[in-house]
Amino acid sequence: MNLIVDNEITIRISSAEYAEELFSLVQNNLGNKLCYWCPDIENMYSSRESTLAIITKANSKFQEDGTPDFLIFFNNSLAGLISLGPLNINENKCEIGYWLGLEFENFGLITRSFPAILNYARVTLGLATVELSTAITNIKSQKIPRKFYFIQDQILTDAEILDDGPVDHIIWRLDF
Repeated sequence: MNLIVDNEITIRISSAEYAEELFSLVQNNLGNKLCYWCPDIENMYSSRESTLAIITKANSKFQEDGTPDFLIFFNNSLAGLISLGPLNINENKCEIGYWLGLEFENFGLITRSFPAILNYARVTLGLATVELSTAITNIKSQKIPRKFYFIQDQILTDAEILDDGPVDHIIWRLDF
């Protein structure tokens, strides 16, 4: 499945054919902000095999509940990932997560891709609510939920451990 965002951005469902590119993107970004804000990413994508296992698990999740892991391509280069899930059937909602390689920041890729993802969640999955979580100190990432009129739903204390210690998270919610 492909979603054409504009003439520069395509969002493609994660698949094994992109495992090498995804692994390389993560490896090329070790030690920068990506690893700071996503501290598990280095361990998750530690080898080609672990990257393929993540893709396989994501595709199983997609087959089970329709929540995809999309790869973001900018001018045909893999730039990052944006995912939906896990699906909470009881509350008719899911979470959105995203990250970009450092060299792909400041092109508005997440901002430009977000309407397609929100539309997929609302129309294709029929969800009532989507949520996302940002570290209180990650001001740049907070611009996304603010731009798309998410509300601050709650604060999770010590939600994540970053290199310099625990950090609180804001849970943002958008009701359709």
